Amino acid sequence: MLFIPFTPEMANDWDYIVCHSDDGWAFSLSAWLEMVTPVWNIENLSFAIRENGKLVAVMPLHWIPAEKRISSSGWGHGGPVIASSASATQRQRLWRACWTHVKDIAAQFDAKRITVMITPLCQSSLDNHWGVNPLVEVGFTDVSTHTWITDLSRTEPELWQELSENARRKIKQARATGYSVRQISWKDMVDEYYRIHVENYQRTGVQPHPKAYFEGIANLSAKHSVLWVGFSPDGSPIAFHNDARFGLASLYHTGCSETAHLKSGINYLLFWEAMLGAKGDGCTWYETGEAFPQAAEGKDKGLTDFKGKFGGELHRFFRGEIIISMKQPESPVVEENPVPKLDTPDIVEPMSKYKLLRKWLNASRELSLIILGERITGVIRRVLLGLINLMGKKQ
Repeated sequence: MLFIPFTPEMANDWDYIVCHSDDGWAFSLSAWLEMVTPVWNIENLSFAIRENGKLVAVMPLHWIPAEKRISSSGWGHGGPVIASSASATQRQRLWRACWTHVKDIAAQFDAKRITVMITPLCQSSLDNHWGVNPLVEVGFTDVSTHTWITDLSRTEPELWQELSENARRKIKQARATGYSVRQISWKDMVDEYYRIHVENYQRTGVQPHPKAYFEGIANLSAKHSVLWVGFSPDGSPIAFHNDARFGLASLYHTGCSETAHLKSGINYLLFWEAMLGAKGDGCTWYETGEAFPQAAEGKDKGLTDFKGKFGGELHRFFRGEIIISMKQPESPVVEENPVPKLDTPDIVEPMSKYKLLRKWLNASRELSLIILGERITGVIRRVLLGLINLMGKKQ
């Protein structure tokens, strides 16, 4: 078993694993992992496992320096993605090997936390009928939430009847007053999207995302990022609904709308048209978004109520967390009658080559960024970390 740090050169083999695995999802694809890394100032530590000359598993992973956190993934869902060819026994072995290596990486970075989110839409999650978080078997605390998922295999009239009465009324209202929805290329709308995104976030008192994030989404494959645009009666774009797509599933990913049109019903019409569009494109599942049924007030309550109006059922959204305890220095023991000690030189245990190399790599990061740039530094750092980790195991 060989752990290989991700490099752009392995993208095709990496994406083949993701696209054919029951664990696969859009946020595990190589293009997504590379896109979010510079936008959010995180470091791509993703790796693959090779056995007998072939990739058998891939692991999306990021280092978030501002939080001293290792996460799968640093922006989006993650978790191990095991090759479809693996038997049940092999799958369990590779799953555990991924997490053992993640914990080794966390130790190298002196991380305070390890976090992970696993999409409810991958086949392995949909097949998890008991709802037991698989992360608890590898030492994670279960911090799962819930999400609404709609079964699109039903007919359109059946889906319509599953909507809340309020949602149906809002959709009819929007149509009757001249609002409409169309699917349009992300690249044609990224500037308008960002204009409304900024207004949306300023209205709710939240810091807007960097524009580079949405420009990155616009440059991804159109089959994984589908943009629905809501138009006012005069033909102006005034609301957006962005779906992430993968396989037979679609996820409401991001969205925004102008303040002046909040009461028009356009957001309900966008949701409905996006669901029908996903169904028309062959999707059988539509995730309307994370839910917080226990919320009694505030934003979480509002979002939960809104997303629950589209006929979905609650599913587990598997999340896990490991808090890495920091060792506290021991209090010195004070002897009542201390024995005088001879003046002898301090004996310091020599530091291992493994630890010296790790300290050097961490200390040289900032200089490398200045001289080589973020991309080259990231590649060199991942390769060296793999070698250093291998040396550490041999000691």
